[in-house]
Amino acid sequence: MTKLSFHRAPQALEYADLPNSNDDLEQDAIAQASLTDRNATRSYLERGRHFERLTTDDLNVLWTAAFEDVARGDRKRLGDFYDLRAEVKLRNLAGHCLTDSGLFLSHGSREI
Repeated sequence: MTKLSFHRAPQALEYADLPNSNDDLEQDAIAQASLTDRNATRSYLERGRHFERLTTDDLNVLWTAAFEDVARGDRKRLGDFYDLRAEVKLRNLAGHCLTDSGLFLSHGSREI
């Protein structure tokens, strides 16, 4: 029979003790989000840009609905949300696409 041995767990590191500062972690997260966004836009373009013919108002309504659905946890709407966001960005409407809920999509800042 094998004797079980218990080892003392290493002392927990404080968040501030980690090698990367909060700013480094934030920059890494922003870089990863940017790469994910570019990949989603490329995929949308490769699949034929199916929201291209929408008016800006119609695009805004659909993007708002998809955003709100995703925010409520409807993961089935993520594809539409990413495609609509890609169309908004391709039209250079990011930062100008105000939603009824007061949220707007903005590239390079903290707004969504």
